[in-house]
Amino acid sequence: MISFKPLSVKKFQAMNRFVRSATCEYLADNDGRPGKRFLELYKELSRGNIGIVITGFAYVMPNGKSAPGQTGIYSDDLIPSWKEVTKLFRDSNSIFIMQIVHGGRQVRPKGNPGPIWAPSAVPDSKYKTQPLEMTETQIKEVIDAFIKAAGRTEEAGFNGIQLHVAHGYLLSQFLSPYTNRRTDDYGGDQEKRTRIVVEIIKGIKQTVNEKFIISAKLNGEDFIEGGLTLNQAIESAKLLKDAGLDLIEISGGMAESKLGSVRKDIANIDQEGYFRDHAREIRKEVGIPTASVGGYRTLEFIEQTLRSGDADLISLCRPFIREPDLLLKFKENEIDKASCISCNKCFNLRGVSCWHLV
Repeated sequence: MISFKPLSVKKFQAMNRFVRSATCEYLADNDGRPGKRFLELYKELSRGNIGIVITGFAYVMPNGKSAPGQTGIYSDDLIPSWKEVTKLFRDSNSIFIMQIVHGGRQVRPKGNPGPIWAPSAVPDSKYKTQPLEMTETQIKEVIDAFIKAAGRTEEAGFNGIQLHVAHGYLLSQFLSPYTNRRTDDYGGDQEKRTRIVVEIIKGIKQTVNEKFIISAKLNGEDFIEGGLTLNQAIESAKLLKDAGLDLIEISGGMAESKLGSVRKDIANIDQEGYFRDHAREIRKEVGIPTASVGGYRTLEFIEQTLRSGDADLISLCRPFIREPDLLLKFKENEIDKASCISCNKCFNLRGVSCWHLV
């Protein structure tokens, strides 16, 4: 099976083509420190023989926290707690990556110290926020925060970072013409809208060792009128690759989109891989290892996606919440489809878990 063949990612080798896609755990304390239940979750994942494991939503500045229970990487004081997490992967063959994020305008005002920043002062109808348009000084502050956060992840023992440039959070907001209406050096055309992420990648490359993986989760499309299109996503992806990106994961949607990022009720094979076409087009143009996420459940469909060349890796999120040992079952031919029913009840502010197993 091609899904269980190794793949080189920079100087590392993923043992197979599966990625545990970043999933907000809601298992941190008020300061963003991962707690006991967080450690228990990742202990299970470290035993699952997953090629790449990505932690979910670690905010790089206090005003980038989007929801209660999210993890943080905004201070050196958090490094010791993260070292306890990376210890779990010392004897694992999984590549271990932290997703680093700033929520921008997609933040819950309660519990967020503010101010609420965005590329432009476009209100968010889902989060009910009215953000402030960022100054260039504040943009530089965010760039510096991402670079320093990446350095902390390296010190904590991670193999790399994933920049969250998807789902309508701050970096995604910069790429999208719907949320970025600037006319300065950080807006006006797609190259300028992408500039903030390019500068972050270049800064990280100057900070970390040459083995450290710099990856990004990118929207292939925003699915909102006036939002990021596939052609614009391809242009941005090329710029990120030229800046030094090593790995890209293609997703889509934002909080205000009619088509969400995590779609419910995946019942049959025809509903799987709903961002697959975007991954194929971006992979074809960019030529770096590309992961496709979006409702993959059936091993047959996963194999077909990889054989076709539409993606190099397949990212799963909800199936690993229900079955952290899913790949062991796949490999031993115990099952040919994940048992996750895509109800989305696992995303719970009291801590991510499969509602049907509670």
